[in-house]
Amino acid sequence: MSGAAAGGFEDRLRRQWEVALPNRHNAWVHLADFDELLRGVRGSDERARQGRRRSPLDGHALAVKDNIDVAGMPTGAGLGGAPHRAESHADVIERAQRAGMLIAAKLNMDEAAIGATGNNPHWGRCLNPLAADRQLTPGGSSGGSAVWVASGCGEFALGTDTMGSVRIPAAYCGICGLKPSGGWLSLRGVVPVSAQLDSVGLMARRPVPLAGLLEALSGRAAPAAGSDMGDIRLGWVTGLSFAAGDVQKRMDGVREVIAGAGRFELSEVSLADLDLNACRRAGLVECLREMLRTHRDHLDGDSGALSSGLRKMLAWAAGQPPERFAAARQRLRDCREAVDRLFEAGSIHGLLLPTTPQGAFEFTCEAPDDQANFTAPFSISGHPAISIPLPAAVPDPLRPGLQIVGRRDRDFELLRLAERIDALLNPADQGEAA
Repeated sequence: MSGAAAGGFEDRLRRQWEVALPNRHNAWVHLADFDELLRGVRGSDERARQGRRRSPLDGHALAVKDNIDVAGMPTGAGLGGAPHRAESHADVIERAQRAGMLIAAKLNMDEAAIGATGNNPHWGRCLNPLAADRQLTPGGSSGGSAVWVASGCGEFALGTDTMGSVRIPAAYCGICGLKPSGGWLSLRGVVPVSAQLDSVGLMARRPVPLAGLLEALSGRAAPAAGSDMGDIRLGWVTGLSFAAGDVQKRMDGVREVIAGAGRFELSEVSLADLDLNACRRAGLVECLREMLRTHRDHLDGDSGALSSGLRKMLAWAAGQPPERFAAARQRLRDCREAVDRLFEAGSIHGLLLPTTPQGAFEFTCEAPDDQANFTAPFSISGHPAISIPLPAAVPDPLRPGLQIVGRRDRDFELLRLAERIDALLNPADQGEAA
């Protein structure tokens, strides 16, 4: 990641603030104090002049989903009522600040991080910047995070991904969204949905800058630049059912480009061992079971924090017998084992499949039940996964993203793979890398 010249951090912040401040797409719910940020970037500029930068990220702004604690800022988690003001940083925020990053905003999200539309009943719709005039969803639940990056408010954003909540909005908004391996990033200071499925996720326009951000937030060092991955074996997932008729056509074009590059060993693999609908439903049941504990006070009280829709979902969960939850947990174990078998059978480095069965849809349309079908299995299994944009002559929210799933705990290997594939698919966009 290239550094900024002296004075560059301040200039960049001012440009980004001009984009962010009107909040045209309702991406943020709380902005940091600009004067405080200005002092922070001037400090970064001074460190750059003196050759004392804390990290390659020193001076870069980071915006975070509103379920991640930032000391002194409100944490609303997309709920109604008065949000509480965080007294301490989440672990990932502490790490970001040690790297010299500045926290610019708290971002809009689906209520309680359960949902994938960006339509919050308390804070309003978050609009997809690729087609705001058409009122297209940015996806969710980290919709505000994707919109922040896609609209040019900032280079980096954090979201949370439980069954696809970073990858889905990244796909709809035409950016990159990484869900790291399970356990790579601390969840302390993050309002939970599911301890088993939750992950803090990272967003940027291109995959290249994500490696540095992952290093800073995880405390793990990426392998040296140029490390050889050897012969790269990829599994192309076949036999999927698409809600949008042109998804298959677009994916066929992507496969042709990747196969034609001659850099990868490409073989077909099947998810026939997985009932994708059943996996997603089991994940949702497990989420609701755990959310009952997190939001029990709101459910029992009358604070206005929960919408009627969320109350109904939690009340349903409260009425389920223990056997229902036990069956869901067994389904999750079966899913994890099936994904493990996919990687073991072919000794593959990564799986390739669409991020979603469709592209962005209008808010007036009913949200597709299956939009997390392709992302949920890899949250359940704990494998790292990233969504990168498909080629388009002009930004197109109706294209699906390409999801690349890596080997568990090989996150930096996945990012190198994503960089290579992104360079093939989007060669004209490589200058966007921070």
